[in-house]
Amino acid sequence: MDEDDIITINYTSGTTGDPKGVCRTHRAETIHAYLISMHQDIADDDVYLWTLPMFHVNGWGHIYAITGHGAKHVCTRGVEAEAVLDAIRDEDVSYLCAAPTVLNILMKHYREEGGVETTGASPVRAATAGAAPPEATIRTVEDEFGWRLMHVYGATETGPLITTSEAGRYLTDGDDRFGVKKKQGIGYLGTDVRVVDEDGNDVPRDEQSVGEIVVAGNQVMEKYWNKPEETEEAFSARLEGYYHMGDLAVV
Repeated sequence: MDEDDIITINYTSGTTGDPKGVCRTHRAETIHAYLISMHQDIADDDVYLWTLPMFHVNGWGHIYAITGHGAKHVCTRGVEAEAVLDAIRDEDVSYLCAAPTVLNILMKHYREEGGVETTGASPVRAATAGAAPPEATIRTVEDEFGWRLMHVYGATETGPLITTSEAGRYLTDGDDRFGVKKKQGIGYLGTDVRVVDEDGNDVPRDEQSVGEIVVAGNQVMEKYWNKPEETEEAFSARLEGYYHMGDLAVV
C-alpha cells in the first residue's frame, strides 16, 4: 500500500451537474485527520456524538480522527432532539457536529420544553457547517446551551474541512465574537485558501469585492474518478493548481 493509493471514492451530490466520484488518497485522509484533530481540539478523552451520516464525506473526516485518538463514538438511531440531548447527558458527550438545521431542531425542542439540560459532566463543543449560522443561533447555542460553537467550511473535494472561525488570537475583549463566528476565513494549518477574480488575482481586502474561493492543500482530492476533463477544469479554471470551490466570497 502506498500513501498515494486511493482510500475512498465519495460522490458529490450532483446539485450543479452529474455526480462525480471524488478520489481521496491515504495521505490526504491522514493529513485531514491530523488537521481536524488540531483545529477541533480532539483528544483521547473525547466522547463524540454522531449526527452526521458516516457516508457523507466520511462523516466530515471524523471517522478517522476520533478513532485515531482512541476516543469514544456514540451513535443514535436518528437525529431527533430528545435522543440527541439524552445522549449528550447520558454519555457525557464532549463533541458533535451539527448543521444549522440540526441546531434549529435542538433549539426548537429546548424552547418547547422550557429549557432542558444540554450538557453532561463535560463541556460541549459543536462544529457546524453547510450554511452560515445566524447570529441568533450562535447566541442561543453558546449562551443558553453553554456550548462552544465552531463554524467550519469545506467541500467533498477538500476533505472536507479547510477553514474555521475558531481562532482565539483574532478575538479581543471588544470584539463581537458572534459576528466573527458567523463568518469564515481562518485557514487550516498548511492550507492555502484564497479568493480570486476571473483572472486569478486576489481580490482586495475591502469586504466588498467578490471572488471565487480556491484552495490548495494536502487534504485536497487527487482527481475525479474517470473524469479527466472535469478534474482539469476544477484545478485550473482561474488559478492553476488550486481547487476551485465554486463558492463566492469577500475578504
